[in-house]
Amino acid sequence: MKALRFIINSNIFIALAAVSLALSTGVQTGIPIRFHAYLPVIFFATLLDYNLHRVVAMYNKAETLLIEKYQWAAKHLGLLKIFIASSLAGLVISLLFVRLEILYLLAPLAVISFLYSSPFRYQQKKQFRLLGIPGIKTLLIALVWTAVTVFLPVIQTGNASNYTQLLLVFAERFTFIFAIAIPFDIRDMKADSQAGIKSIPATFGEQRALLICNFMMALSISVACYHYLSQNMHFILSAYIVSVILTTFFINFRKIRSTPLYYHGILDGSILLHGLMISLSFYL
Repeated sequence: MKALRFIINSNIFIALAAVSLALSTGVQTGIPIRFHAYLPVIFFATLLDYNLHRVVAMYNKAETLLIEKYQWAAKHLGLLKIFIASSLAGLVISLLFVRLEILYLLAPLAVISFLYSSPFRYQQKKQFRLLGIPGIKTLLIALVWTAVTVFLPVIQTGNASNYTQLLLVFAERFTFIFAIAIPFDIRDMKADSQAGIKSIPATFGEQRALLICNFMMALSISVACYHYLSQNMHFILSAYIVSVILTTFFINFRKIRSTPLYYHGILDGSILLHGLMISLSFYL
């Protein structure tokens, strides 16, 4: 159990989930699954981004220390800084072995990630924060995750001949990640409201936010059905539907929400499971 908590709290778990989605993109777009330099790029970039955001939040918001993940970070701050330095070094080295076009994609995404948590001062003491726009928090998370895990594999392998198929995978991934991000927003609803962050739950309420979440999951399955039935890829469709149904169950079943590590174990784990199920479906 300690080992699992370490993997989750150090953000290794969510970084592996990002890699699993990138691998599933290969199956969904017809790219052979094999090791490429973009995989460590995704792993180290995710590890660096999540740990940096946690350190910034921990220093700037005292209330974050009430959350288990931040309590772990406070107790292991030295180790966390080592993770940040190591992931930065790993990212820089990995970028030396990828196509230049990947840097063109990552640069604006890095800016978006920075804007995600950084306030901008204007008119002297007033502040503008990107997260003050209703729903932008979830939109940015889904956009960055989707762009990285869908476009990086395609750019690196040069397999971008079927743009329709690529757009369908993008739509499937975006709606899936968008839906999973909403329960995290529900958890942070009170803190977001106090901070002036207009998340979907803070703007529309918890029940309507869950309706939006379920709608996005249904939309994700609908796009997948159209995509894989038209391509006669039933093996992917079966794995996709089972994965989304399981994730939807995790989101809606109230008793599971009180489970320890629900958010960073079960929900983040559902992302990892989604990618693995699609990837393994190719071989089953």
